[in-house]
Amino acid sequence: MNKKGVNALEIVFGVLLLMIVIILVIRLVTNIVTPSKISGNLKNFEEAYNYEQERAKCRDLCDQYVSYDYSRQYAVNYCLQRVNIDISGDKRTGQRGQYGFVANLPYCEDGLYCFHIFQCRVGNYALTAEECRKILCEYYVNEIGLSTDEAENIITQIKSGINVGTCEKDVTKWNIKDGPTYQEGSELNSVEWWFNRAGYGDDFCKQI
Repeated sequence: MNKKGVNALEIVFGVLLLMIVIILVIRLVTNIVTPSKISGNLKNFEEAYNYEQERAKCRDLCDQYVSYDYSRQYAVNYCLQRVNIDISGDKRTGQRGQYGFVANLPYCEDGLYCFHIFQCRVGNYALTAEECRKILCEYYVNEIGLSTDEAENIITQIKSGINVGTCEKDVTKWNIKDGPTYQEGSELNSVEWWFNRAGYGDDFCKQI
């Protein structure tokens, strides 16, 4: 076989090898991003990627609240603090549109706050999602002087307030392996379950 024939054969093998590599890369990427591969079913928040770092941040905010004689301003800082953890299983934190189950309860990944992963407790009192609603309303209405409508708008801002996040709210449309199922009509079929239970409904500041 002459030199030209050898070169042509090398080119053919090179192209075939390149095609095989491309196919393998495409399959690898597809397996990573396909919805059917989403795990998103944690036993508890402690299993979430980046949990310890975010918990430490929440603990510091809670310590500030206690250290400054339970000042409402420091409670506001704690209540509005969003946490960036991974509950979908891809090692990327706080992503818009991502979702998952934690202890069989549904959440959007970008709709998690300190009160979800850390209990800021003083005696029998704790800064829960419900208590944070009351504190925020009292702060913006009574201390800042906003109307209840203005306060509610600020409190539930997508980027800076308290909300359920940006993922698909209807859990029945999720595609998670081994995820829990709930009866039709159950409030747990929506990621808004905790938001509604804490009282963030219509005219929620007028209830204070």
